[in-house]
Amino acid sequence: MRNILLKLTYNGAAYSGWQIQENAPTISEEIVKAVYKFSGENIKLTGCGRTDAKVHALNYYANFSFDKDFELSTIKNALNHFLPSDIRIKDVFEKETDFHSRFSAKSKEYMYLIDNGETEDPFLIDRAFHYDKKIDLALIEKACKEFEGTHDFKAFMASGSSVKDTVRTIYSCRVERKDNKVYLYFKGNGFLYNMVRIMAGTLIFVNENKIKVSDIKDIIDKKDRANAGITLPGWGLYLKDVEY
Repeated sequence: MRNILLKLTYNGAAYSGWQIQENAPTISEEIVKAVYKFSGENIKLTGCGRTDAKVHALNYYANFSFDKDFELSTIKNALNHFLPSDIRIKDVFEKETDFHSRFSAKSKEYMYLIDNGETEDPFLIDRAFHYDKKIDLALIEKACKEFEGTHDFKAFMASGSSVKDTVRTIYSCRVERKDNKVYLYFKGNGFLYNMVRIMAGTLIFVNENKIKVSDIKDIIDKKDRANAGITLPGWGLYLKDVEY
């Protein structure tokens, strides 16, 4: 049995996230259907992590056991033929049998995209969070550094998660601007449910002086979700890359 790894990218606007759900279109469901269409094989697809409704991926990884001897290039071309155009396979690899797209990951990096123009850019609808207030990049950069390091990020986890261990390590957190687009980057060894969206919302509160930079350490220490900022919408979030 072969262990096939897919590297893909997708626009999540039309989907209810990665994980297969009843009566809702998902990314993994489309891939499973596409594999069956060209190979006749029903696969169990394992993703590198869950992405919520409307969330996008610049680089996402998923693996599955495969009993066919198709060339890797054939798998790639066949999947791209049968998949909808908002999901594209960038590359296909064959990995050792114990490789796991989620548990073998060393780090993940997410990007949150903010449309910071005075008027919403119609070409960024469903692809960025529109925020028309001026963003103080120096202030946000200073606040970003407060997230770096190993902390208990329970205050930045949405309710409904069954995760018991809420300690994570953030390797880097940074901000940059290109014209009216502001990018927030978060790289870590793992992330809690809605953690990036809550961290991004907290940075927005810092920008609006609703939270001070010096408050972030206290918010982390108190482990109370009510003290952190809002959860920004899913359509501004992108899984940027995964390191193995």
